[in-house]
Amino acid sequence: MALSDQTKKLLTTYLRRLTNLSGNNRSLFLARLTADQFVDVQELSQLNGEPAFSIIQALISEKPKFICPVLDSRMEAANEASKKLKKLQRIDQFIFDERGSKDLHVGWPIVQGKLKDDTVVRCPLLFFPVTLTVQNNQWWLEPREDAGITFNKSFLLAYAFYNQVKPTEALMDETFEDIDRDSTSFRTALYQLLQKHELELNFNSDNFRDELTPFVNLKREEFEQGLKTGELK
Repeated sequence: MALSDQTKKLLTTYLRRLTNLSGNNRSLFLARLTADQFVDVQELSQLNGEPAFSIIQALISEKPKFICPVLDSRMEAANEASKKLKKLQRIDQFIFDERGSKDLHVGWPIVQGKLKDDTVVRCPLLFFPVTLTVQNNQWWLEPREDAGITFNKSFLLAYAFYNQVKPTEALMDETFEDIDRDSTSFRTALYQLLQKHELELNFNSDNFRDELTPFVNLKREEFEQGLKTGELK
């Protein structure tokens, strides 16, 4: 389907405002998690006695979540995680001091595959704005009160541009305010939104399992092996 000149102009305007969509924008392709800027949520599993997906469930329901102790002489894994969380907190505060903005987010679920022009994608579908706090020697992850869950707009724009379809403004503006915050109901509603707006994503039974898989650091060449053009999951 050919795009109108007006739609092309709109997309081009959006794209110019973003970092390089084809390669260096980490909101589109994340090959590895930089140690001082990212934490794999799966690494936090069981540090509070619960699986990592309980963190996602808390964020969906807009509730704060205890992550792990700041220091525990009996739990080395918690201490290592605590160091990473401290780095994230410092960077988040630095960005706020420099720019006046809060940029800490949890990204979930991860979309991966190729767009129709063979642009590779490995990025979050949704962003959950959060803050990290310490209370009584415990790390807590809290949903930000001044911001809500959003789609990854870089992904939506790249999907439209490289797949030659119109950008879906309804998804760009979606706030999820009217969606049930039970995690299963939320995922069902998310699937229905994608169906309604014809965003082709293989949303299957794996997406309804209450578990996370570890993020594996890969080179781009390794990641591309076995991917099919136009297939996202």
